[in-house]
Amino acid sequence: MPLTPAVWQEPGLVVGPDKDHDVSWIYTRVGWPVEITAEFENWRRIRDSDGSEGWVYHSLLSGKRTAAVQMKSKADLAQLFANPDDKSFVTAQLQVGVLGTVKRCTGTWCQFSGNGFDGWIAQNECGASIRTRSSSKGTQ
Repeated sequence: MPLTPAVWQEPGLVVGPDKDHDVSWIYTRVGWPVEITAEFENWRRIRDSDGSEGWVYHSLLSGKRTAAVQMKSKADLAQLFANPDDKSFVTAQLQVGVLGTVKRCTGTWCQFSGNGFDGWIAQNECGASIRTRSSSKGTQ
């Protein structure tokens, strides 16, 4: 799976790919995972897990692969396991919205770590299924 960039500063999401467009949204949570949906010169059109879309300057994105815990209900907890197997030892229970770094994924499990936790989470519970779009130069 290609890297999903993360917002590494607090950029303003603009309506179009230049500094003259209005800011429609400001990300206040550094490291939030986004999907690149288009590119224009040094600008990237991004979409987050809530569906918000807009343009950011490329240097405001990080190549670090991050994800946030996503569950059907905000009250549900995601279980983090010692191994990529739901029968292995539970190392933590994470609330919806907990942000972490994705080290690698197997297709069904992701090794997920953050402040005070490290283990394996079901891929559909960490939002790591978002794929980046290939650029016209064939890079991601």
